[in-house]
Amino acid sequence: MTRFLILFCCAFLLPSLSEAKDDRFSVNVSVDVTDKNAAIARERAMAEAHRAAFNQVAKKITSDESAQRLAALPAEQLVNFIREVSVLDEKSSAVRYIATLKVNVNEDLLKTYMKEQEMPFLVQGTSRILVIPVYEGGNGTPPLLWENENIWYNIWQNVSGENNVSFFPIPKTGANMSAIDVGQALALDDEALGKIYNINGVDDVYVVAVTPLSGGLQIRLHSYKNGTNAFEGLNTNTAELSEAARAVVSKIARQNRNAAVFQEKEQHEAVVLYDYEGLADMVNVENRLKEIPNILKLKTEAVSGNRAQYRLVYAGSPERLLQTLRAKHFILQDYDNFFVLHKI
Repeated sequence: MTRFLILFCCAFLLPSLSEAKDDRFSVNVSVDVTDKNAAIARERAMAEAHRAAFNQVAKKITSDESAQRLAALPAEQLVNFIREVSVLDEKSSAVRYIATLKVNVNEDLLKTYMKEQEMPFLVQGTSRILVIPVYEGGNGTPPLLWENENIWYNIWQNVSGENNVSFFPIPKTGANMSAIDVGQALALDDEALGKIYNINGVDDVYVVAVTPLSGGLQIRLHSYKNGTNAFEGLNTNTAELSEAARAVVSKIARQNRNAAVFQEKEQHEAVVLYDYEGLADMVNVENRLKEIPNILKLKTEAVSGNRAQYRLVYAGSPERLLQTLRAKHFILQDYDNFFVLHKI
């Protein structure tokens, strides 16, 4: 009877097999296919959904080059990576099939394949980018930043993120408005940008200046963290500010992804101590650490009393390790030659 109760409880504690552990492996796609009959149209639509979902996932978890390699996989190989397809909404006629589908890609299988093919895997984490949107109207009009007439600022209030990079315009708080003005923003004043960076606790600060031109827009970008004292140009043929903002988002998200690929190639070691509450606690913590993608190896070096000593090999920067540990509700306390792990 006791054994039955234990198994019953465990069944409810385990996550659903259909749920992706990393939400980047689950995407919604829409399909609309017409063919000789509804059955054939539906079959084609499913194949298109598999391809579209797989390509979306690839762009989120690896480099541009590796995403292109994955996109080139033949359909008969790609289908093996599809874990489950759920129908969210569908309509059909005699020759047409329209649907919105939720596609779960097999996380473990794809990670294994990528490792075999030496493709980098990007650890999940959200970067928060603060945007200082400067509107330069030209024709002798002064540039705008804090003014209500700054339509470029208003656009950034409604911009969504991409590839785990979120964006928001600099908040109009007293601290921010005292720290930087439009002249300092356009001059790329390092001290002023540093204040904004520290006040808001973000991952980076971008000055994004836009100037209307005949038939288009001139966009200039500057990242506080890249350390240069120059703007970077962005070519766009659109005259729509909302489309220009999307182009900026895509460019910055792509740069962040490529930087993350470089970081994942780094490997470091650390000695980590953990004071466990019991054997079950120790095993649970070890399993949770092994689930963290940028922890490559976790070796138990010693166990004495209620303390375990591990040698941890991880990919990427120490800052990235701290970020991913915090996402799993852990923190590391630094004691120069070793770290102590705590649960939060």
